[in-house]
Amino acid sequence: MNPKALSTSLLRGLDLLTLIARAPDGMSIPEIRSRIPWPRTTTLRFLASLQQYGLVEKIGSQYRVTSRFSDWTQEGYHDSLRCRYRAVLEAIAAEVDELTFLGVVEGTNVRHIDFVQSAHAVVVDPTPLKRHGLEKTAMGKLVMGQRADLLCDMGDDERFVQEVQEAAVAWNRGETSPDLIVVATWAAAPSAISPMIGIAWPKFRFSESAAQAALEIIASELASVESE
Repeated sequence: MNPKALSTSLLRGLDLLTLIARAPDGMSIPEIRSRIPWPRTTTLRFLASLQQYGLVEKIGSQYRVTSRFSDWTQEGYHDSLRCRYRAVLEAIAAEVDELTFLGVVEGTNVRHIDFVQSAHAVVVDPTPLKRHGLEKTAMGKLVMGQRADLLCDMGDDERFVQEVQEAAVAWNRGETSPDLIVVATWAAAPSAISPMIGIAWPKFRFSESAAQAALEIIASELASVESE
């Protein structure tokens, strides 16, 4: 294969990720550099990128792959997330009584992989919610807050960057549909590969107090799962 057709940076990142993944106790910077003799600044830059993506974490002086790395590499990833969070979705939906859904990012789109519908006569249709651009959706904004490279693509839109940067909660206030309001938050530790939970209201049934109550319910249900 023509070397010019390859991304050297991607291959280096994969080299580093492979090295760390094969060290169950983690690796320090000196240990990494003894195996991959890059400049220290290059090593730190690659590690920071892997950390931001959610595949690597630093504990003390050691870098190791995260539990999300194991999820990321397994077969049936979406099925495992559905199984893990289905009871949470059902519990939230029972209290909020609005469309409650679980989503992940794939490439530059949000994919909603599970949902529980409300019992209202007028409901939000989950079908059109499967894929949308990141910058317009509540879940997409959450992920963009974890991806400085994607925020750079927004150019001079300082308001947008400030809205999403490191946000724990994000909103879609009519950006994908004028009659729809959505709030989303993290279902796991924030990263580009973590699942998210969202609630969607028809605009006529939405209120700020209902949204705040919904976020408190999500937090409570997720905390109860983590404590089990």
